[in-house]
Amino acid sequence: MGKRSAHATTERARSIPARLGKGRLCPSGRSVRPVSVRSAVRDKLDDSVDSFHSLNLLTLHVGDSTMKFPVDNAAAHELKQATLKVFDLFKEKETWERPRRLDNVKLKLRTRTSSEILRQDDDAEGSLEVSFFVNPNAHPTVFQAKVLFGLKDNTSGIQVSTEIPLSKFKQDLDAFA
Repeated sequence: MGKRSAHATTERARSIPARLGKGRLCPSGRSVRPVSVRSAVRDKLDDSVDSFHSLNLLTLHVGDSTMKFPVDNAAAHELKQATLKVFDLFKEKETWERPRRLDNVKLKLRTRTSSEILRQDDDAEGSLEVSFFVNPNAHPTVFQAKVLFGLKDNTSGIQVSTEIPLSKFKQDLDAFA
């Protein structure tokens, strides 16, 4: 009996969606309007998608691939300032008659992830960590300089580090603004 009634219940459950439709009654006797439910869900999803597409995504071209991640304007400005500082160091380096040791340029930023931005959680400190490092002593000219760029999501533990030519990094930052 248990096996037979389970089969009958399963068959009945499968046939319920087929019986439901516009203007029809559900098993409880209430009228069903699936179109309005779908449109309400669709409107909510459309709002989320629009919010996601309105995020400021920085695109970095790394070799044959790209990395996209959300960056607020303050973090992008700090990255630009660090890049300009490196360019200034190399300009200064070209004027010297004797070589000197230059300081490394380091920058660590915290920015919010796309999910934190979509939740509109303004109190979130930011779980996305961006790091920027350049050693101007390792490269003879600004055109040969490379940025060691790191991206770490503290919530998932995913971490990516890569070297990007400084000129390419600057182009990507300029395209972001």
